[in-house]
Amino acid sequence: MVYKIRIILDTQEDIFRDIEIKEKQTLWNLHLGIKSAFSLQGDELSAFNLMEDDGTVYKSVPLEDMSDEGDGEIMSDVYIMEAFETKGDKAQFQYGLLDLWEFFCELIEVVDEKPAVNYPITVFRFGNVPLKAPG
Repeated sequence: MVYKIRIILDTQEDIFRDIEIKEKQTLWNLHLGIKSAFSLQGDELSAFNLMEDDGTVYKSVPLEDMSDEGDGEIMSDVYIMEAFETKGDKAQFQYGLLDLWEFFCELIEVVDEKPAVNYPITVFRFGNVPLKAPG
């Protein structure tokens, strides 16, 4: 199956992208899809914060392991189907440290996989991305 996830940039203007990604791809693949869809440059630190229905974060999943022991869960460990179990599930994506880009991600639909498509793929774009991270 393919998950359609709406990625909304945290800004006053309406700026969002819909990305389709396979259920067995990982948050790392979604991270790359978001970078591509919003033309984010560089290899900044980033993290997904998986959220409950009420908006509280129940798990933070970084790009790289920041734990002292070196055994922390990272984006490449978490499948999309684990992070977004049901329609309406949400996550926050943070990209960068000094210039922080914040996005809200929501599973909006589950569809059948199309043959010969290289996922993740941006299937809808709305709004123009600013040149710098919104303040």
